[in-house]
Amino acid sequence: MTFMQKLRKSAKEKKGFTLIELIIVIAIIAILIALIAPNLVKFLSTAKNTSVEANAKTAYTSIQTYLTEKETAGTPVTANTYIITSDGTNLKVEINAAGGTENAAMAADLKSYFNPKELKSVTITAKVAASSALEDVKWDSNGQIGNYPKN
Repeated sequence: MTFMQKLRKSAKEKKGFTLIELIIVIAIIAILIALIAPNLVKFLSTAKNTSVEANAKTAYTSIQTYLTEKETAGTPVTANTYIITSDGTNLKVEINAAGGTENAAMAADLKSYFNPKELKSVTITAKVAASSALEDVKWDSNGQIGNYPKN
């Protein structure tokens, strides 16, 4: 048997990877993870911020619809700051008067525009001007804050 035949025979008998090959593969995977991880964290943060801003815009649209319906019906809408919160089951609307009087009926009407389950751990603050125009909506979800329109 020649040297080459012995070499081929021994190569056929060896199965699997050598230790150095495994170490190289693990090192390459570690380098790829090190390169990808910071971008993934940045991507997730950007996605959360975008989601909060979109929720603020949706709340703005809902409250603006409410104000438009009230104005069309001839119901006066006073300038107020509305604070909407939920425990997951019940919705609570507080009205802080800003030149007008507190209107409990408006607060009750506003509750039909929001789903309490979706607003768990969320605080929505809406500022309504004297002309029944919605000035600003702030969406606060566990410290993630979004505003619409953007200031």
